[in-house]
Amino acid sequence: MIKSKTKIIGNVFLFIVIICSLFAVNSLAANEDKVYLSDLSEKILSKNVYEDKLGLDVCSIDELSTLVLGNHMEGNEIEYDKGLSFHCIPETDANAYVEFDISGMNYNWFEAYVGVQSYTDGNVFLDWGCINFIVKVDGNTVAESGDRAHLDAPYHLVADISGGSVLRLEMNNAGGHACDAGVFAQANLSKNVNKPTEAPTPIPTATPSATQPPELNGRDPLYISDMVWVSNFGYVDNSEGLEELAFRDTDHMFCDVYMNGEYYEKCVGIHATGRLGKYEAHVEVDLSGLEGYTHFISYVGVPEDVSFDNSMASVVFIVYVDDVESYRSQVLRAGDLPELCKVDITGAKKLRLVLSPDVDGISGDCGIWGKAALSKKSDEQDIFATPEPTATPEPTATPEPTATPEVTQPLVTATQDVQKATTAPTNTPDDIQQSEDGSKLWIIFVVLGAAVIIGAVILVVSKKKK
Repeated sequence: MIKSKTKIIGNVFLFIVIICSLFAVNSLAANEDKVYLSDLSEKILSKNVYEDKLGLDVCSIDELSTLVLGNHMEGNEIEYDKGLSFHCIPETDANAYVEFDISGMNYNWFEAYVGVQSYTDGNVFLDWGCINFIVKVDGNTVAESGDRAHLDAPYHLVADISGGSVLRLEMNNAGGHACDAGVFAQANLSKNVNKPTEAPTPIPTATPSATQPPELNGRDPLYISDMVWVSNFGYVDNSEGLEELAFRDTDHMFCDVYMNGEYYEKCVGIHATGRLGKYEAHVEVDLSGLEGYTHFISYVGVPEDVSFDNSMASVVFIVYVDDVESYRSQVLRAGDLPELCKVDITGAKKLRLVLSPDVDGISGDCGIWGKAALSKKSDEQDIFATPEPTATPEPTATPEPTATPEVTQPLVTATQDVQKATTAPTNTPDDIQQSEDGSKLWIIFVVLGAAVIIGAVILVVSKKKK
């Protein structure tokens, strides 16, 4: 009986602790002037997101990458440390969503910066992303962003949620869910009396002057890859933060360029994006200040490349002169011969080179503007003519050396022969010295020999006497 009562008391105590904890959490949230939704996972009522992945303060695609919106090329790319991330669902008649219970929290405003994730650490393709972000309170739409495309600047989305109980954040896939990785960055609830104002956008780095430097004026041909570009864009892995998304004298994989077996040392390489406006694959140059140039010329086509599969490539090259279309190629595919592009630019101020994908998508769609250049000439043979080499001067002939005359031996007369025969050779001092040394040695030997003989005789005589 005592054990039973103790168990009941323990359960009651545990229940009280749980209720107090929940009350404390609600009270804490309710008392804060601002709270981030990524910190309120316990308030999520339901969700319907692609692959059931909801990223809290990270990108939902890999559940690792930082939340990033905007375009660094435009100076509006921003990383966020707080926010919600999820992907649109395939259905066109339903939206991906997350619902939060905000009853009794007494917040007045919802605020977030919305857009398509700019890039991920794993280089996931996101270029086709386009999403409409919607905020609903108790089933009623209170704010929406309109369609926001990949690399668009972050959109400041604010909604009045006063007195609401259920907050629903939706993403509409704008007709297709491919690449639709959306972000509600800095998503928060606040008790502000006044509507939250948009935070100041970062001041972009000043764009350097696009006017061509004076030393280029007069070069002929003047290659586009040597000029200052007003703008450029192309599809490329930009996790490294490249400053240019079109490529000077290489393709988009930083490889040397060959077309139809010919090496193109000078060129512009671009990969199509499938988008329009400032995000279409392009290079734009300012022609003002350049004097006497009358033509733009290039050999356009798909490169031979073993570094990636471009077998599905199908692209169209377009040239705009002062915003007027002046050239459009046929659809060029891998293996096609390069097409000559020649456009009159007399008096023009702006030249824009565009690479457009064909209707079958952008897979493998790398295009090359081979030998892309400005010229004061009109004939491609003259423009790209190999300069005549300066004639090498003929070497000066080395003069023949004068023959050394042969030494003629003098004739020997009969008198000279007699003199040679009768004239004794003259001894040198060394010869005389050697002769004297030899004489001294003979004297010594003779004396020694005599001494030996005398001694022997004396010895013999003495024995006989005995």
